[in-house]
Amino acid sequence: MSARTWIALLLGAAIAAQLAVPAGMIVRRELVLHRGVALRFRTAPVDPYDAFRGRYVALGFDERSALCEDKFRAHQSIYVRAETGTNGFAHLAEAARQPGGTGVWFRASANYSTDGKSVTVDLPFDRFYMDEKSAPQAEKLYREINRRNRPASDKRETWLQVRVYRGLAVPEELYIDGRPIREALRLLASQGLVIIYPKRFAEVVTFTETDRHQIGIVRLNQDVFSAKLAIQNGSNADFLNMSRVADECEKYAKLDDMYLRITTDCRFHLMLAEIGKNQVHTAFQQILYQKICLMQAANYVGAEDSLQKISHHRQIIDGLVQRDAGKTIHAIVEHLKKFYRLEESEYAFMLSYFENEAKRG
Repeated sequence: MSARTWIALLLGAAIAAQLAVPAGMIVRRELVLHRGVALRFRTAPVDPYDAFRGRYVALGFDERSALCEDKFRAHQSIYVRAETGTNGFAHLAEAARQPGGTGVWFRASANYSTDGKSVTVDLPFDRFYMDEKSAPQAEKLYREINRRNRPASDKRETWLQVRVYRGLAVPEELYIDGRPIREALRLLASQGLVIIYPKRFAEVVTFTETDRHQIGIVRLNQDVFSAKLAIQNGSNADFLNMSRVADECEKYAKLDDMYLRITTDCRFHLMLAEIGKNQVHTAFQQILYQKICLMQAANYVGAEDSLQKISHHRQIIDGLVQRDAGKTIHAIVEHLKKFYRLEESEYAFMLSYFENEAKRG
């Protein structure tokens, strides 16, 4: 046998040895995914963004501690037993040096234990891997929904489905508001909020000045229609609820909390559509206002300007309570014209029409 043949054989053996470990890991992972017990773990806000991350979504979890009968040192290998509660989500029941008795046990690491009665656990599935281009957008979506100060009325569930088999826990799917995260990204794409480049990456859509102006024209006409329906079908109790949301919006503007200021403002205007009791119109407005929230976030100017715009909420509510379409529409125009660069010719006819309607009434 020639020297070249020996070299080729040795090189092939070396490559096979190098591939044996990752190949074995892949096989074990697939085995767990196919045969493992499914558990759902509620996720939670995560620590500040790690600049070295890129190919995965970093996850936090509601539960990080388990009961135990031993003290553990940091990073010590342990086993954790998980139980599924009546709400369908898993919780950490106990931790031990070795699995004991029945139940679903998986390997993890001890993080912190002082009293020998409980231990904080480093879970082995705190990363959900995706391709390096999609992962940052997926993480933005995950972090946004898991904000610590998200209002109770805007809570959406996120959870990680994990498969456990013979002590090994493998993340299977990350769910955002009941949808797999990749499906959630596709949904955002269908709504014009994300652009997906197949097999490459996804990115959040950006808006030009022309886009902003054209969306403003659509929003003006849709909001006017919302106001007409609300005057026709709404009650003073409905408008009182809008007033409470206006109070929240003002509070967040004074705190200069951009996220809550923008989302609460959108909630105020969506309430106007909902009060009108036209489901088709409301569904259209919900899609439109997702774009509007994104656009406002990209063009936020600060608390002072926000407070000026929020003062229009009171004028809108006053017009609704008085069933005065002209006054309501005028307040809506004042609320929108500066941000969307609306020209007088684009709303003058609308104002004059409702003023004439009021005179005839």
